[in-house]
Amino acid sequence: MLDAAIARIGARVSALTGRLHGAADFARLMASNDIRSMQSGAYVLSMSLRGGQARAATGAFIQDVEEGLSVVLVQRSEDPRALRALDTIDAQRDAVIAALLGWVPAGAPGPMRLVQGRMLNVGAGLLVFQIDFAVSTQLRINPS
Repeated sequence: MLDAAIARIGARVSALTGRLHGAADFARLMASNDIRSMQSGAYVLSMSLRGGQARAATGAFIQDVEEGLSVVLVQRSEDPRALRALDTIDAQRDAVIAALLGWVPAGAPGPMRLVQGRMLNVGAGLLVFQIDFAVSTQLRINPS
C-alpha cells in the first residue's frame, strides 16, 4: 500500500514531484538526529496497525484491521514568521488529502480516510506537518 500511496501522491500533487520520500529516507534522517538537514518535500510512512473485532469462522480466524499511513510534509522557511511557508504547507496538505481521501488501495475492502493532522515543528526555519490516514481491511488466517 505504501508504494501505491507514494505513486498516487506523486501523480496528483505536482508540488511534491521529485520530493517524495519513503521510510528508508526518513529512517536515515532520524538516525542523523539533525532536523536541520530535512529538505522541503514529503515522507510517506506506514505508521499504524490496529486490530478490531475478531471472529471465528469454519476453518478460519477473521479479524478487522485498520492500517494507517502518515504523510509528513516538510517546508523550509527563511521568513522569520514563516507566513509563506505556512501557505505552502497548507496547500500541500489540502492536495495530499484530496489525493488520498476516498482512494481504495488494491486489496482493501474500503476507502482511505483522514484520521488527523497536526503541526509537529514550527521552529528553526522549518515547518513539519503530519497527516494521518487509515484504511480498513481484514486478516484471514487458517489456524490449523
